Amino acid sequence: MQEKVCSHYKECGGCKLQGIDYPGQLFIKEERIRKLKKLFGLNIPQKPVNYFHPWHYRGKMEFTFSEAEGKLICGLHHKNRKREVVDIEECLLCSLAANDIRNISREFFQSKKYSAYNRFSKKGFLRNLVIREAKFNKGILVGVVVTSQDKFASQEYMEVLKESKYFSYIKGVILVINDSCSDAVVFQKKEVLWGSEYIVEKLGKFNFQISLESFFQVNSAGVKELYGKIRDYTEFIPEKKVLDLYCGVGSIGIYLAKFSHFVWGIEINSVIVKDAKKNARINGLSNIAFLEGNTRRLLYEKMPVFKGNIDLIIANPPRAGLAPKVRQRILEINPQAIVYSSCNVKTFFLDVQSFLPSFNIEFIEPFDFFPHTPHVEILALLKNKLK
Repeated sequence: MQEKVCSHYKECGGCKLQGIDYPGQLFIKEERIRKLKKLFGLNIPQKPVNYFHPWHYRGKMEFTFSEAEGKLICGLHHKNRKREVVDIEECLLCSLAANDIRNISREFFQSKKYSAYNRFSKKGFLRNLVIREAKFNKGILVGVVVTSQDKFASQEYMEVLKESKYFSYIKGVILVINDSCSDAVVFQKKEVLWGSEYIVEKLGKFNFQISLESFFQVNSAGVKELYGKIRDYTEFIPEKKVLDLYCGVGSIGIYLAKFSHFVWGIEINSVIVKDAKKNARINGLSNIAFLEGNTRRLLYEKMPVFKGNIDLIIANPPRAGLAPKVRQRILEINPQAIVYSSCNVKTFFLDVQSFLPSFNIEFIEPFDFFPHTPHVEILALLKNKLK
């Protein structure tokens, strides 16, 4: 066992590996990658795992509201009983500020006798508490996700938040209305109750404006290292034209833009595309543009522009990986190199293997963005055999 073990460890499903010392966790993750590499018949170099501070690292937490014996709960899902929510007093993955904000929020909502949403009866008010943090800039967004079945006491809630010793870090408080049947946080309507709808995270020389719904890696220290390595690994292509798939707020493309001729980013979420465009302006970049839409469809529509005209493709897809049509379009574009990163090791190997007829996999490299969980980010550099 290691020095710190959360008091909720035996029940909470948030970090299943916390009972194993951290070097042991890293070994488990590296060994899993080696086994999958062997399973897929890939004899390629594997770099040592990159690791960072293993505690209080998460830049985003989504807590769920529930009820038990007349008590309001705000926490994470049970390790074994997925329908059950564990009431959380401490979480060692997020900051002390996030813990304090969660606890005082729950106490206030309990005092107001707000009901928690029940996904089976479709009744209730409180759904989620989302806390997003800029780890280097010390800014926090607080998002309360509710249904439209009650009225939210905005002014009273703000007075309670002001009592927190971490209130000076809070940059914005946002109310999200979500009447959908989905368990995910759906931004059907968003209202800024106080402050800004953005925080700004600083990674190296770059600033990134992040909204509550933006996709941004949860481990800021880790992603700074990852982006720096992607930049270094692709220096062999001078004045490159880059296509950044699933670009989110544009962070990887922005890291590469000053070392590239031009960067195109593709992102499906219109709000996140607006954030990406703002981030390009914030960082004074004019050689980067963002396209809004489905990656598969845009690759098909823009193929006359992209085919034979892209030197480097960056792919950082969702956990489900690349759709077959997307893999096909990447091969049609035929870049000099592909940088592929994923938080799903299985889909990672399925995807990179599909490029083998035309590309060599130079190496794979793990990054432990998610200490105490089974998850790991993995990076591969692929070079075109004919270019």
